[in-house]
This record gives sequence, C-alpha cells and structure tokens, in this order.
Amino acid sequence: MSSIALLLLSLALDGAAALALDGQRVVVTGGGRGIGKALALLCAEEGAEVAILARTQLELDSVVKEATTRGVPTPLRMLTADVTDEASVDAALLTMTQR
Repeated sequence: MSSIALLLLSLALDGAAALALDGQRVVVTGGGRGIGKALALLCAEEGAEVAILARTQLELDSVVKEATTRGVPTPLRMLTADVTDEASVDAALLTMTQR
C-alpha cells in the first residue's frame, strides 16, 4: 500500500485533524477521482489552498459537488490538464501562478 493510501486510511480511522495545512498551498494532479480526489478534499478540509488538476471538466464538477456536500470550508481551484502533455501542464501552472 502506498504511503498516501496509508495516510488517508489512518486519517479516516482516527477521525482527528492530523495535518497542519492552514495557509499551505497544495497542487493535486489526478484530483478528479480516486485517491487524488480524496487527498484534495482532505487537504482542503485541513485548511490548505488546493489547486486540482484533472483531465476533464466533468471530473472537476464531481469534486465541486462532493466538496459542497461535505462542507469543505476552503475554495478549490480547478484546472483541466493532462499530465502526459507537457504543454497542458505548463499552461495550467501558468494559470495558477497568475491568479
């Protein structure tokens, strides 16, 4: 099991705020589904400013829906990018740094 999966599992089982992410900036690639989505929402719940990269707007929309349902207190920055395409990632990073 990966270290991220173990972290998520321990946080889910513990139920306590174990991360000190207030004011930190986090970029999650693959944040539109699966472990990436869970990690992005967890970081946001722990106070981080989270930017999520996903391949499609549909995936990002599902993150917004779940964040709203869970009452995630911090705004999420959503960008589409395909990490297998360097130009796509460069464009997303440029957009993030200009906001």
